[in-house]
Amino acid sequence: MNKYNRIPSEAKKFLQRGKLSDQKAILLNLGLSNLNYLLGNKAVFKIPYDSQFIFLNQGQIDFQNQASQVFIAPRVLDYSLKKGYLITEYLKDYKPISASDINLIQIKNIIKCLKTIHSFKIPSLDKLDYVKLLDFFRLKVSPRKRFYFAALENSSLLEVNPEPSHFDLVSGNILTDSQSDIKIIDFEMSISAPEYFDLTSLLFENDFSEEIRKTIVDIYFASDTEKKAEYLSHQDELAAIADLLWYHWALARSISCSEDKKESYIKISESKKEDLLKRIRKS
Repeated sequence: MNKYNRIPSEAKKFLQRGKLSDQKAILLNLGLSNLNYLLGNKAVFKIPYDSQFIFLNQGQIDFQNQASQVFIAPRVLDYSLKKGYLITEYLKDYKPISASDINLIQIKNIIKCLKTIHSFKIPSLDKLDYVKLLDFFRLKVSPRKRFYFAALENSSLLEVNPEPSHFDLVSGNILTDSQSDIKIIDFEMSISAPEYFDLTSLLFENDFSEEIRKTIVDIYFASDTEKKAEYLSHQDELAAIADLLWYHWALARSISCSEDKKESYIKISESKKEDLLKRIRKS
């Protein structure tokens, strides 16, 4: 029997205090960061693997709940900030977008969702302290594998127009249905981040073709050629700032994760390192 088939006892105690305790739990998938259980075809119960990397806070819950009110995200049904447990509405007819098969309607709807959530006012959402977050991951990594780039860590772009940001727009966190409607999930890394961090994440955290990336940028900025030109002039720097962070995140997680996750984290870290150094050499 798969060791993850049964909900861990501590998580089961949390579940038993709620209204879904009588629902049958079925393991949905073994995500990189969380176990995900389907509860009676009604809800998804998310359980973090590693207590060192629990970032769930009230601001993120408030952010997701606000997004759910305008039908951009699933509703939060129950949660534990201390344990990182999260129960959300199950989106039955939705599946992750395909980077290789994304269509124009999906692109437009993703951008519409992003612009909507960026307009939210969420006082409880933490503001990104980039160096503090970077060092949280970096100091878990062997000194010989750490990277320090003062120009990135002190970039003026880190102070530009903070906005509520999902901060983790990989394809697995962007769901679509047969009508190309879009839902965004996994707000556990969300934070108030500088403008265009989510756009940069969308462009470079997914294996889109250059043609798709150009289409995303064109639609995002529509007829505002001045803002588009300004963004494109900073795009590589923003991407490098993200690469530096996610390189250390993935490497830090590879150290303490179970053996069946280690290869995936190392692969991510190597990819981020390659992209980071490529951008540094280019600049």
